[in-house]
Amino acid sequence: MNKKLLQAAVATALGTAAGAAMAFNPTATPPDYTIYTAGSTAATTTWREFITQSVCDTSGGASTIDVYRRSGTGGFGNDWAIACKINTATGAAAKNVLILKRDNGGSGSGVTPVTNAVAEDVMKIEVGTGKNCDDTANPPTTQTTSGGQSYTQHVCGAANTSGLIPDIGFSDVEPGMFHGINNPGGGLPDYNPNNVVGSPTIKPIGALVFGVPVTLKLRNALQAVQFPHSSVCHPSNVDYNTDPDGSGPLPKNADSQACMPNLSNTQIRSLYTGVVGKWDSYMVIDPSNPTGPMIKLASHPDVAGFLPADNKVEICRRVPGSGTQTQSSAIFLNAPCDPNSLLPASGSNTLSGPIVALNSGSGDVEKCLDDFNNGTNNSTQNSGGTTRWGIGLQSTEFNAGLGKDYRFVKVDGYAPTIQSVAAGHYYDFAELTMQWRTDINTMYNASATADKNDTLTIANYIATNAHTPAVLAHLNLGYVHPFGQGGWLAIPSAT
Repeated sequence: MNKKLLQAAVATALGTAAGAAMAFNPTATPPDYTIYTAGSTAATTTWREFITQSVCDTSGGASTIDVYRRSGTGGFGNDWAIACKINTATGAAAKNVLILKRDNGGSGSGVTPVTNAVAEDVMKIEVGTGKNCDDTANPPTTQTTSGGQSYTQHVCGAANTSGLIPDIGFSDVEPGMFHGINNPGGGLPDYNPNNVVGSPTIKPIGALVFGVPVTLKLRNALQAVQFPHSSVCHPSNVDYNTDPDGSGPLPKNADSQACMPNLSNTQIRSLYTGVVGKWDSYMVIDPSNPTGPMIKLASHPDVAGFLPADNKVEICRRVPGSGTQTQSSAIFLNAPCDPNSLLPASGSNTLSGPIVALNSGSGDVEKCLDDFNNGTNNSTQNSGGTTRWGIGLQSTEFNAGLGKDYRFVKVDGYAPTIQSVAAGHYYDFAELTMQWRTDINTMYNASATADKNDTLTIANYIATNAHTPAVLAHLNLGYVHPFGQGGWLAIPSAT
């Protein structure tokens, strides 16, 4: 994976509004043409916001842009779509277009389905009472992107349209990584540059910062053993949950960068590979005998209030073919580059641990960690409703507002911020790519030649403009964490 960084974009977050309107109903007024996209869930918020803010004609505000999102237990699930008129600044004609995004399966669904023209399922956009996107049961609301663009959001269900070949794909790492342990399965071939359709274009588009998230109670337990009682970072300290500068509810001391607990590369590798199956194997200093033998984390007297019901390690990882999983395995395990490397744990050991949950999308990882912290089952991964200390993997596009009960930790002493990456201190980041077929005769999903050409024009516009420093300054507005700025860095080849 390339690691060439030029500059970062930093800013502050904006909020949302309420209301409702509609541009064109894709059921009553079919779009002039449809663009099918698929792939990376780690960066899915960025694609959605950039298309909303820049690819669509924004002159009419929320009334001209409709965003459809798949609902799920505990919040939105995978997949979304945007119906709008195209902004002529893209170079394409001002036509009504429906842009569909398949998140399910992650980056792998945005590689060989594009380069080898393999059909996939995509969320069904059918608007009306009793339809998959039922505005009567779930009234639309007006939302606002981090850059201040309003749009109308609709809630959709589980129904899919099958047999669609994605025109454009996104992946967290370059397509050449999707082979062997990174093959998505489901009959998709390994990526092979000598076996593709239509001379695909593959472009690097930006560097995204990833992180190591842990369940909230594990985060608290790690703080309890890594900070003294006198520190505001210790959960028993009276100022642990106070705002250090009095400016508002966030950041609390507990969630600040100074109070982030740390895991070393070796510890993370041992957890990801299942070498540590129970927290009994995770040893810490005994506060009653600091120079003596280490004790089990769960035996430390300061963590009693955070103990889970089950002592086995929960790993909320991603499915094979996920770009988030691929970059994490490459960075922490050197897999599959080193044939002798340990592989990420893929199966559960119900006796000695770990317990492994395979999640299709980044949103599923969020629910998984939240479930095992709280004993819920919104992810469907925790049917027993138990609690475990868990670890996962996630991009810093997620949980900036702390809506889920998991937190990122430092890695080898550094927080997952764009500043740490730019300074060369933090290494868990990846350069994403965008791919599309350049032979318009293989763009099966667009009927007319003009629409095929406009699909290619829009693809080039996204690749050229979505990750310039100026655009990233707006996109990064939504990724300001209490510990600092997550999100994106620009790279030379994209600017």
